[in-house]
Amino acid sequence: MMNINGQRFVITGAANEKSICWGIARQAARYGAEVILTCQSRAVDKLKRLGEAENISHVYSLDYFDPENPQSVDQCFELLAPHAPIHGFVHGIAGTGQDGLKKPYSETSLENFNATLALSCWTFINMSKRMKNLMTEGGSILTLSFDAAHGVYEGYGIMGTAKSALEDAVKNLAKEFGPLGIRVNGISPSPEKTVSAMGVPGNRAIGAIAEATSFLGGRASMEEIGDAAVFFLSPMSAGTTGEVLRIDRGSGAAKMPLAQNIDRPAGNVRLGEYLIAKIREARIEEEK
Repeated sequence: MMNINGQRFVITGAANEKSICWGIARQAARYGAEVILTCQSRAVDKLKRLGEAENISHVYSLDYFDPENPQSVDQCFELLAPHAPIHGFVHGIAGTGQDGLKKPYSETSLENFNATLALSCWTFINMSKRMKNLMTEGGSILTLSFDAAHGVYEGYGIMGTAKSALEDAVKNLAKEFGPLGIRVNGISPSPEKTVSAMGVPGNRAIGAIAEATSFLGGRASMEEIGDAAVFFLSPMSAGTTGEVLRIDRGSGAAKMPLAQNIDRPAGNVRLGEYLIAKIREARIEEEK
């Protein structure tokens, strides 16, 4: 069992109990870390209530690009400063407008392109720059990617481009921060059933494909994702930086659905045909 007593981690991006960042925060706290959460102001009260059960008592609002509170980021880091030294930081901020998901890729507007890349990638660069000043003893920075950084997922649109940029930022920050003793890595989990994922057109079909191609069966659990994140945040990953690790139970390495994952009806039904049928079912369910 990992022991990270005395380690202090800042985790940003959780919104509720289904968020991947909440799963990471919960696992880190259970292994003994002091966890500090930053989140959008509308989620503060919710996370404070969740945190009570996990001994997480510090939750600060952080609203990037909020025209009503342009000083939000500066104010958040003023609150974080007394907690230094910080030993680990998790970035889980991402998003795009519906135009970036529903319109054809070539119709992405310049405004939405810039907003998507700013929120999903530049915030990682900017927060890492600010956080390094609080990481005076070195440590680990981690961000959340997705397999769409390496291929096309219907409905994911411009977010795939944003995740590609994010993974490139991991390598560049790892090079820059290496002399400071700060590691920079990413994890790429399965398509999880989070609130934000539900806003992606075709999310049920994406999930069905992940489950059909999983070597270990199903999708990664929040505990599995959280454990992998804690490994990267902990001194046990001291020799690893500039990497993005899949936490997807093998689905990212598969190129076709596996018979072991498919409860096929009687008769000679080809795997491809069966998977197409499952995707259609998922889309019909999504449209209800």
